[in-house]
Amino acid sequence: MVVDGDRIVEVRSGWREDHGPARVVNIAGRTIMPGLIESHAHLTFPSAVGHIDPSFNPPLDVSFFHHIEGIEAELARAERNAAILLDEGAEYGIDRAAATMMGSVAALEAMTEIYPEIRRRGIRALPGGDYGFPNNPIGRNVRDLQLFVDLLGYSPVEALTAATRLGGQLMGMGDELGLLAPGYLADLLVVRGNPAEDVSLLQDAANLEWIVQGGRAHKQPEMSQPA
Repeated sequence: MVVDGDRIVEVRSGWREDHGPARVVNIAGRTIMPGLIESHAHLTFPSAVGHIDPSFNPPLDVSFFHHIEGIEAELARAERNAAILLDEGAEYGIDRAAATMMGSVAALEAMTEIYPEIRRRGIRALPGGDYGFPNNPIGRNVRDLQLFVDLLGYSPVEALTAATRLGGQLMGMGDELGLLAPGYLADLLVVRGNPAEDVSLLQDAANLEWIVQGGRAHKQPEMSQPA
């Protein structure tokens, strides 16, 4: 994979000795894949803030729009939300009984019947959900891929395709987002293991060795050095 600036310029097979002045990173034994695209989520606008600050109800109270304190404050709230684990939903009153009363259990049962037919008919379905709530925070979104596999009948490759190539299409950027191909944005993940066989690998942050967006590394292993 050759990256120049924010774009992929070449996808190679095998190893070449001559790399010119380019920085070379050895990721042997890892999987390189397009960055994942979340098709539906809430960061802090409006729900994530409302559940942290109960002084107003964002979906109903337009005063929410006067509570925005600036990007730093909103990102701080998002970080607090992301620190809350999904498995602590009961702490917020959303145990199975509450989920049943809300209709969530019945909705999930219906999805397990409908989505296999959607898949069979070739209709595009993308993972995404109401993230940004204290019981369902930003940062655990990739669990949806596991649900697509375990509950909805998709293979790991189909689930990954939905969160990459189909996501680019949904955004109207199918010619530059969601694939590893020349001319595409260098939004990349380097994963320890093979998520095409086991999508649960993506739920462990330790397996995400490199996170690259627009050619810029936001996470990289300390031991990775130019060859």
